[in-house]
Amino acid sequence: MHTHYRPTAAFVGASWGALIIGMAAYLIGLWNAQMQLNEKGYYLVLLLYGLFAAISLQKPCITFLISVNKSILSKANSRQVEFFFKIVNIRLLRR
Repeated sequence: MHTHYRPTAAFVGASWGALIIGMAAYLIGLWNAQMQLNEKGYYLVLLLYGLFAAISLQKPCITFLISVNKSILSKANSRQVEFFFKIVNIRLLRR
């Protein structure tokens, strides 16, 4: 049984909106900056490296979470998993 976890449309829209607004603000600021062209290129490359790093990190994190979820559910039934998480929650609340 495969369970697909997908974000809601509101979350996806908000994420794309934040990305586009952030990039636009950064690029407008870079365009209006009183710097030499090579300095502007440096900051543009920093933006692109940051976007690449965020996208590159997202895939392994999602793959890891899915594999952990499958391994937990394949080794125990749902009641055991539910009991385990209840114990963990109780322990965390006591701190």
